[in-house]
Amino acid sequence: MDQTRTPSTHSRPRLRPDRPRRGVGARAGVGVGVAVLALTAGLASAGGAGENLLLIIDPSDAASMYLGNYYRHARNLPESNVLYLSPGASNYASFVSNNLAAVSGHLSRRGTLSVVDYVFVAPSPVFFVEAPGLVSDGCFAVNRFGLTGAYASAFVSSQILAGTSSTLTNQYSSTNVAAVRAFDSEIAWLGGLPSEQATARRYYLAGMIGKTGQNGNTPGEIVAMIDRSVAADGTRPAGTYYFMDNTSDAARNVRASSYNAIITSINNLNIPGVTGLRLSGLLPGNRDDCLGVMSGFAGANVQGTPFTLVPGAFADHLTSWACAFDIDSQTKASEWIRKGASGTAGAIEEPCNYPGKFPGARLHAFYAQGMTLGESWFRSAGYFPFQHLFVGDPLTRPFAYIPVVSVPDAPGGPVSGSITLTPSATTARPNGRMLRFDLLIDGRPAGTAEPGQTFTLDTNTLTDGWHEARVVAVDRTLVETTGAWVGSIVVENGGRSVGIAPDRTSGDLGTVFGFGVSPAGGAVREVRLVSGGRVVAAAASPGTLVITGQSVGAGPVTVRAEAVFDDGAVVSSPPVSLSIAFDPGSRVAGAPTAFSFTRPVVEGGEFTVELPASWSGDPSLMTFEVVSPPTKATLAPGARGYRVATPIGTPKGVDTFTFRAVSPDGSSNTATVTLVFPCPADFNGDGFLDFFDLDAYIACFEGDACPGGRDADFNADGFVDFFDLDAYIEEFEAGC
Repeated sequence: MDQTRTPSTHSRPRLRPDRPRRGVGARAGVGVGVAVLALTAGLASAGGAGENLLLIIDPSDAASMYLGNYYRHARNLPESNVLYLSPGASNYASFVSNNLAAVSGHLSRRGTLSVVDYVFVAPSPVFFVEAPGLVSDGCFAVNRFGLTGAYASAFVSSQILAGTSSTLTNQYSSTNVAAVRAFDSEIAWLGGLPSEQATARRYYLAGMIGKTGQNGNTPGEIVAMIDRSVAADGTRPAGTYYFMDNTSDAARNVRASSYNAIITSINNLNIPGVTGLRLSGLLPGNRDDCLGVMSGFAGANVQGTPFTLVPGAFADHLTSWACAFDIDSQTKASEWIRKGASGTAGAIEEPCNYPGKFPGARLHAFYAQGMTLGESWFRSAGYFPFQHLFVGDPLTRPFAYIPVVSVPDAPGGPVSGSITLTPSATTARPNGRMLRFDLLIDGRPAGTAEPGQTFTLDTNTLTDGWHEARVVAVDRTLVETTGAWVGSIVVENGGRSVGIAPDRTSGDLGTVFGFGVSPAGGAVREVRLVSGGRVVAAAASPGTLVITGQSVGAGPVTVRAEAVFDDGAVVSSPPVSLSIAFDPGSRVAGAPTAFSFTRPVVEGGEFTVELPASWSGDPSLMTFEVVSPPTKATLAPGARGYRVATPIGTPKGVDTFTFRAVSPDGSSNTATVTLVFPCPADFNGDGFLDFFDLDAYIACFEGDACPGGRDADFNADGFVDFFDLDAYIEEFEAGC
């Protein structure tokens, strides 16, 4: 923080003894009915939809970028729900300190910790993490974890690092097929129920959208899986769940003992056209109504056997190496995706045939009652899935009654001051009702309303420019099925805006795209392009920013412009849509171009920082070097276009580091990343600490307009009173 403008002395403003103590809601940003909630209000996550899933995309893998973009578009994930990160690590300890720290830091800094329940990896060749010696097993050594267990373990990693058993109970699991219940990562589970006991455990629901590379699926097969999964939602198809009884292979047929009870349960649900059936053999040959298939075998001709999986189906076979994709023997789980499944699962190394290590037959009963595919799979697994891998679309929900949400008074143009949003929802569920409506702004929870109530949004708490708005309806069932209205709000309180004008909207990975960026309403110190929530290009002044298709990846892509004004305010344009073919195209040889930019760092732990560079070649061939490190944070070692940073202590003010990109065509220029750590006393956010900040806080304290994202409750005790004024002045005098 530049303190050359900090006044050496400043008389304290006189405290007004008659000033009333008021709740922070008196000027907070979101009102619900007559109640008022702060813009950072917590939000209970519910059900499973795009708002609830964090998608990890490997920026060095062109297929991961393409399929990640495709899935994000298909499931309408908020920009805040994308993290660019290599999905694996050298071992589990490194995975905990880097990958899990990056996930936690990302969610914390994006304000989505209370929303995200699923952590899924975009299709990748990477599917496991080495983990020898951590988990004991009386049958066969546990040497590695699938990415499902690795990411699911975020809240129990210390227990795992200390040593545990392969039969560690999955506390979200339930043997009661009638006990459907929405998964929530904020809930500690015990015996399938929420609990406050010390033995209760929290998890993420985790896995992979697809497996590429050796013994995996092609990008085309994964795209087809995504399309049919999205299309299956809410269709409530007729068909049969087939439970295959392979009596010739007792070791792989261990789940058969539970089949009859589950078939009875499914048939007793009385869902029109839905039944369960037990058949002898490996596969349900000549059946064209397969809602799901559960079997056990080492090898079978899945592709050559005539049967049809209904869109949305889950199918699996119990064997040692169904998801050990680096071992060529045995039928792989990817065969089910190729056949038409929306999801499958299998072991990533020899697990022995403990039934608890595999999904139980009750998965299909949960699924038929409207739970998502991911929830159904996880709730059916008795043990924590160390050696198991879920592959497919976890948000698939063919038997859900999805609410249809509308906000008839949503603004159709720019807004200022306070606006109201009046949500309503309908559902085809017999006698269905809504439990609540949740408001999200830019993916962050902003408030909750009961049916019949109205959101009141004070747009002065937002920066000028474009913002995404979502209203999520949650139905009044234990499944907590959700539906969403997604729109936008363009704020015009300060007369600032930024435009974006692409010179083309389609091309391939080698295509050069130019974007004219034109801010208005004041002097700017930086303009940049943002895609998927990360900066992909930047400059110190307005003009045209140039990138290649590789910079944002193939598929349906959105890009928006941001302008950083001299007072630190960041204003966004509406996004523009691009269509980029998954084709390298005709690239122009040349060294990469690296971009300098400013990265505000909000309070929290570790964080990922992108290293933006444009190059038309294969991203896997480009590496990144840190030329000079920061002094207020440490950067984890790496070679890809990001770093995981850990603040040293509680830093304040400005720090910088430099980097360059290296490719077969040569090295880029050296670019500078400027990290701006929180300085609470810099109340107007302009990067300087001076009397303007003091004036801004006093005006806010007195009830006038506050800078975007700030309020007068400086000590965050829920009230605005003289304690806040004292706290601010102490912080101001301490400097940054």
